[in-house]
Amino acid sequence: MISTFENEYGVEILNIFGSNEGIAFIATPDKIPSPHDRAVLFPRTGVLETNSSGANMEFVQSKVIDAETGEELVEQGASGELCISGPTVFDGYIGTDNHQIYTPDGFFRTGDLVELCGPDADFYRITGRLKDIINRGGMKISPVEIETLLDGLRLIEEAAVCAYPDSVLGEKVCVCIVLAADKTVPSLKDICEFLSAKGLAKFKLPERLHVVAALPRNPLGKVLRHELSAALPPQ
Repeated sequence: MISTFENEYGVEILNIFGSNEGIAFIATPDKIPSPHDRAVLFPRTGVLETNSSGANMEFVQSKVIDAETGEELVEQGASGELCISGPTVFDGYIGTDNHQIYTPDGFFRTGDLVELCGPDADFYRITGRLKDIINRGGMKISPVEIETLLDGLRLIEEAAVCAYPDSVLGEKVCVCIVLAADKTVPSLKDICEFLSAKGLAKFKLPERLHVVAALPRNPLGKVLRHELSAALPPQ
C-alpha cells in the first residue's frame, strides 16, 4: 500500500506505530527510504547508540528485554518485549496493581514483541504480542509470523494461528483458515510445504488444520485467538 501511494501517486507515507499507553514510533522517508521497509520497520527511538533516532527521540526512550529474565537485548536479530519510557507514557491502569507492567527502572512493558533489525540493530520490527506466543516445548512461536506468510496462499481468504494443548510439549500450533471462494480445502501437508518454501523453521510449522466459516474478531477487528482455541473440536 505504501509503495502504491508513493510510486503511482507521488505521496510519501509516514508510518506510525502507537498505542493509548504512549508508544509513538514514526518511520519517515528520510530515515527509511524504502517503502517496503517503512511498512515493517521503525527507528529504535531513544536508543543513543544507534544512528536512526526517530523524530521524537528527545521525548521517548525504548529498549528490548527478555520477557522472562528482564535482561536487555541489544544484538542484531534478537527478539524480545518492547519497553518504553518518557513523558508520553501513561502512569498505569486505574484500579489495577500496576507493579508488574513496569521494569525496575521505570520502563513500561508494552507486551509487544519486536526484533532488532538492520546491520547496526537500528530498527524494530513488530512481530506479535507476548500473550499470543505459543510455547511449544520451550520454543516460543509468534502466530503473527506464520499468518503473515500465509497471506500469500491463494487457496485461503484469511488465516489465523492459535495454540492447542499437548500432553508432552504443552502447546502445539494450529492454523485456522477461511477458504477463498470456490477453492478446495488444502491439506496440512500443502500448508506446511508452502510455509517451508517461505523459510519458516520446522519447529514452527502447524501440526493441526481447522477450517472455519469466519474468524472471530472483536469490535476493532482483532482476531480472538482464545476463541479459536476454545472452539477446536477434541482430537
